[in-house]
Amino acid sequence: MHELFQFYPQLDKWQSQNKGIAIATVTATWGSAPRRPGAIMAITDDMQMIGSVSAGCVESAVIEEAQAVIKSQHPKALHYGITDEIALDVGLACGGEINIYLQPYPQELHAQIADYIQAEQAFSWHSIETENSFQQFLSTETINYPVSVIKTDDASTTVIQKISPPLNLIIVGGNHIAVALSQLAKVMGYGVILIDPRMAFATKERFQQVDHILNDYPHRVFPQININSSTAIAILAHDPKIDDIALELALQSSAFYVGALGGRKTQHIRRERLKQMGLSSQQIERLHAPIGLSIGAETPEQIALSILAEIVAIQNTGG
Repeated sequence: MHELFQFYPQLDKWQSQNKGIAIATVTATWGSAPRRPGAIMAITDDMQMIGSVSAGCVESAVIEEAQAVIKSQHPKALHYGITDEIALDVGLACGGEINIYLQPYPQELHAQIADYIQAEQAFSWHSIETENSFQQFLSTETINYPVSVIKTDDASTTVIQKISPPLNLIIVGGNHIAVALSQLAKVMGYGVILIDPRMAFATKERFQQVDHILNDYPHRVFPQININSSTAIAILAHDPKIDDIALELALQSSAFYVGALGGRKTQHIRRERLKQMGLSSQQIERLHAPIGLSIGAETPEQIALSILAEIVAIQNTGG
């Protein structure tokens, strides 16, 4: 989940109070910088803040810089690092370096941002800076780049930020692999939904950390779930009566990842069934099966690790 989703309630409150707001975004890091690209901090014109860009090392300096950005309504690129000479000054005690893009929050786009966030819709925030102008706009076109991207030419600098809603994992089938996968996914910050019509498999006693357990068939409950570009779907029931309908719906959805349990022979037969069900070759090619990265996994816990590793790889690289 992009932190803009997490911080939105506070931004909305500041907006209603007519406060000037600036957003600082980490755009690049080197060495052992404590926050990764995409991390943000929001600062107001009365020096309130939420979030962080360096876990405390340079926040005070960024807050000061933000006041000028709010006043001028023009962005500023910042760079911080640590050397022996400035060890006692502003810097990163951990030895890393970071680039930060500091820009005014687009007040005129707040209503549009609110709509996207309330709908859990992924979008991108574009900022275009020239010598004499600065403009911002939002887009919901397919986003295939990292969290933030900077494009510079002789006339302008364009910063594009990928704003993704909370990550969710839908698990179909409550077997031992699903138990381990649900536990790992919660550690990684995913919301987890378990679907299985078999009451003996999908119980709160077995899945204590799952957010929602839906004891029904996929075609009945999928329409109740907000499946979007931050959703991963792992189909583990190993029963065609459950798996096939789940795959038919999942492969036609906007989920960024769809994987299914089963060996290569099973997958070949499954793909033929999906083709007969009317799915296109392009839709079937979205399927990751056999599910998970090839790490020689044997136990349920190892298989769960391989599945989550593949999900994270697709999430971070887009392919």
